[in-house]
Amino acid sequence: MNDKDQRDLQDAKLLDEAVDKVYSLNDALRAILSDVSGSLDYVKTYAKAALALDMSGEELRVQIIYVRTNLSHWRGPMAKKCKAIIDQFVKDYEEEMKMRG
Repeated sequence: MNDKDQRDLQDAKLLDEAVDKVYSLNDALRAILSDVSGSLDYVKTYAKAALALDMSGEELRVQIIYVRTNLSHWRGPMAKKCKAIIDQFVKDYEEEMKMRG
């Protein structure tokens, strides 16, 4: 195995470890802050707001939907995990609101 292959393998292991550490909505938002770049940098502003403004309830749901909508071009294992966490958060919140009537 040459040096490039070893570096690629090491990078893949580090990515897997990072993805495995994302469990909660806050983890997903922090991952967005650290992993999203380039043309999607503006999404970081929305993720920061959700974390920094201590949002909750409907306000947080709307902010999270806005973040998720703007992540449509983010790809890779971290993106997949974060999007799934966000989608589950929104689904759970909406189901809870329906139950409350």
